[in-house]
Amino acid sequence: MKKSFKTEIFVSILAIALFTLLVTGIVQTAVVQRKLEYDYERESNYQLKQAALNLTEYLDETESVVLSISEDEEIKALLRNSDEQEPEGAYNSLYSLTEGSRDKTVFRIYNDTGSCILSTAVADPMEALPLYWGLLKVLRAHPEGVVLRNAAYEAGDDQ
Repeated sequence: MKKSFKTEIFVSILAIALFTLLVTGIVQTAVVQRKLEYDYERESNYQLKQAALNLTEYLDETESVVLSISEDEEIKALLRNSDEQEPEGAYNSLYSLTEGSRDKTVFRIYNDTGSCILSTAVADPMEALPLYWGLLKVLRAHPEGVVLRNAAYEAGDDQ
């Protein structure tokens, strides 16, 4: 059986077209896959940067509040004489200093015996901490004042 010239040309053109279509499909699939990976990576990096920025802002705000609490004279006086002094003035100071942060953070102030003497929590069990707990141990060693340490102190920048 003899093949006609037209049939041979048709089969050749069809084979070339199918090969071209197959190669184009493979290349296009690879390009789309790389584009999706790039877009996914870019979106992930953006979301991570936003999360890091939000966390940094939150921690900076909290550090600012903690510093202002540690410098408040009413709260210092209550810590020095927690048995003798009424906590109302110190609580009012704590309440006003933490006004912008209370919806995100609960602030508790413990005395040197581990008892919670002030808190911004709505329903707080006012549990005592064990005396070997880190800050209380340092407070016992330095009864003259409030001890505040942060990353700058640990790095030796804030002596």
